[in-house]
Amino acid sequence: MLNATHRININVADIRNKPKFKSERITQAIFNEPVELLKKGDDYCQVKLHDGYKGYVKGLFLSKLDDKNSRGFIIKV
Repeated sequence: MLNATHRININVADIRNKPKFKSERITQAIFNEPVELLKKGDDYCQVKLHDGYKGYVKGLFLSKLDDKNSRGFIIKV
């Protein structure tokens, strides 16, 4: 579902400028970080992070949040 909140499901996910592995990494997202899904592709999805960065992340690194889990996030530092 587009514009829905998802979370990062690996320790660190590279957020890339284009939907390609060799594309420039513009930032990173950490485990359980909420992201907004803007566009879903075959391999990569375009997302928007809470700090305003937009980029592409592997679709395998995203998990959809259901309503009962969308209120809180646990981030271990």
